[in-house]
Amino acid sequence: MAGRRTAIDLGVAALLALLGALFFHEVLGGRRLYAVDLHQTYEPLRQVLAEALQRGSVLWTPRLHAGMPLLANPMAGAPYPLNWLSLGSPAAALSVLTVGHVLLGALGACALARTWTGSLPAAWCAGVVFGFNGITVSATAYPNLVWSLAWIPWLLLAWERAGAASGGRRVGFVLLFAAAAVGLVAQGEPFTVLGAILGWLLLAVRDLVQGARPRAVLVPALAGGLLAALLLAPFLVAVARYLPVTERGAGFPPEGVVYWSTHPALAAGLALPQVFGDPGGDGPERFWAVRLAPEKGFPLLAGFYLGSAACALLLLGACVPGPRRFALVAWAGLLLLLALGRHGPAYAWLVRLPGTDALRFPMKWLVPATLPLALLAGLGMDAVRSRRRPALVLTAALFSVFIALGLLASTWVPEPAVARVHRAVVLGLLPLLGLAAALLAGTRFPRSAAACVGLVLACDLSWANRTLAPTVPADFYRTVPPVVAALRADRGPVGRVWVESPMYSGAGPMPAPASFAERARWEREVLLGYTGASYGLDLAFTMDVAHFRPRLHARLAALIHRAPAREKLMLLGAGAVTHLVHHTPVLDAHAVLLQAFPAGSNRPLLLTRNTLAVPRVRVVPALVPYAGEEGFMRAVLAGPDDLFLHAALVAREELGVLPMHAGGGGTASLLEDFGARLRVEVRGGGGYLVVADSFVPGWSAAEDGRPVPILRADDAFRAVPVSPGTHEVVMKFGGGQVFPISSSWRLRGRERK
Repeated sequence: MAGRRTAIDLGVAALLALLGALFFHEVLGGRRLYAVDLHQTYEPLRQVLAEALQRGSVLWTPRLHAGMPLLANPMAGAPYPLNWLSLGSPAAALSVLTVGHVLLGALGACALARTWTGSLPAAWCAGVVFGFNGITVSATAYPNLVWSLAWIPWLLLAWERAGAASGGRRVGFVLLFAAAAVGLVAQGEPFTVLGAILGWLLLAVRDLVQGARPRAVLVPALAGGLLAALLLAPFLVAVARYLPVTERGAGFPPEGVVYWSTHPALAAGLALPQVFGDPGGDGPERFWAVRLAPEKGFPLLAGFYLGSAACALLLLGACVPGPRRFALVAWAGLLLLLALGRHGPAYAWLVRLPGTDALRFPMKWLVPATLPLALLAGLGMDAVRSRRRPALVLTAALFSVFIALGLLASTWVPEPAVARVHRAVVLGLLPLLGLAAALLAGTRFPRSAAACVGLVLACDLSWANRTLAPTVPADFYRTVPPVVAALRADRGPVGRVWVESPMYSGAGPMPAPASFAERARWEREVLLGYTGASYGLDLAFTMDVAHFRPRLHARLAALIHRAPAREKLMLLGAGAVTHLVHHTPVLDAHAVLLQAFPAGSNRPLLLTRNTLAVPRVRVVPALVPYAGEEGFMRAVLAGPDDLFLHAALVAREELGVLPMHAGGGGTASLLEDFGARLRVEVRGGGGYLVVADSFVPGWSAAEDGRPVPILRADDAFRAVPVSPGTHEVVMKFGGGQVFPISSSWRLRGRERK
């Protein structure tokens, strides 16, 4: 009997995998996902991670923001083992692994519902609704979200089975719990982690109230959680050390915390397909109800469609008595309440809690909410056999609501969108009609009726949400933008590159009309986000969409944005920026325009050489003290064009006993750069070795094996004192805080005076 059940379960899993293969057939056929952040943030970060793995260290990367921690940046996915696989290009790996995680989550929800109900129709319903609803499919644009989401059902399944098992089977489920916890936490996505914890707590409390043994409820989670924490310890420690010195660690203002809140009216999208616009379009075509998501004119998630039939089953599952019904309703309700953000009551008190000012986009709470909603739909499917009449009543009620929405559309919907609303209502009615027909036929053909309902759900979601994970040919990522080709052709030295975001330049977006894919191509052409790293560029002072760059680097970037032309070039040059990719002209003799490119916006894209750039590693004979941000800018304004070539600016309070004139200067040569380890050879009369890499805690330095202090130079970079002669300076990252001024250097400082 057990073997037969296993075979049946494997058959259902195979059908679910087949549905996923059909749904994502374009990705499996060689095309690539690209929507929103995937192409401008995650693909470049995976490129950087792949290069760091080749160097042998994922602690640090010199490729972004003049150097930044990589393991400590949750968006990079460095601690997640699947990101270490070589699956061709980063774009190919992201696309295939994203599809794989969607299928993994669907199978997990299916297995969890099967464990709870023992019903195949319920398992199929939960798996299909969880894996292919609009929220999950939309989240493929943000791999960290959908990858971590996929592990939540496996986490709950392992915990549930571990509590009921014994001996070796319990150990196996505890290991599965630990693996799921690693997969969940390693993505660094707090919304899914907190959503999973909330669900587990509610289910655990439910079990304890029902009389379950505390040991069976708590021990598997504690044991698995402890094992996962041990495996993730390097990542967790790195994040804990780095986060306080980042922009995100400083927190966001209240209006930033509730950015991209979910308007209650968007709930209509749960049951009406594409009622607010076409996700494959752009501008008003993509989202006509701009007032519901005024931040950028469209919601963070392209679609919300759970399916009208699934909504009817969900309501049934929430209404009928069941062992886990209340916990699931509370779980889904709390997450949906949080997703309202500024439109609901929850955030009024939530923003007062410590640490919540580092979280943004309440709409992300919808992503973990898909699991309890899918499980409730599964419970409703299981209850249909005995609750057919209530199911028909709910179906009829939804049918009436849809008709009313269609009739009222002309009174509250803009005229151009009325036809779209009517179309969405008609398409939403079709699954309800299919569900009603199956329920009516279920009296005489119960098994056939269940199969028909499952088919209705699969067809409905597969058709309605098919455009929410758009794809492009593989050459979308391989084609080098003209500005990058021109940069590679420049015969001069190429150091770091500064990319001015069109969001802040006044250049304006690509002119309408433009498809969603065309806009994404334009974003690649202008190197928006981290895109430049995809083509091998080292970036500094560029836009940081995740706000994980070092706070000092962000502050200097803000100064550069406001500075006059000459000082802008000087400050960029201090960070070894040799080239500018920008829309706003820099009117200064030291900015040599190399080429202009049509950018499809109000201004062309310019490639400019910065003749005031200094080497990334250099030896200067003197320090120039300053006090505060205003003092720093005064020193730059008063300094000569080559100020940073001959001196380093150091905050007065950080000087200690070190002399301001330490030698005759010299030369520096970078021997090795392994990211987290630099070897530099210095020659000459001594002074200070300046490395134009970000100053963050965790770096230590030694000259010929002897520890030396690291100073914050030029507001955001690093400098160490060096002796006259030829020496080797080694800087390492990952060894604790910035090395303090030692007693030996205090003595040497007095001798030099």
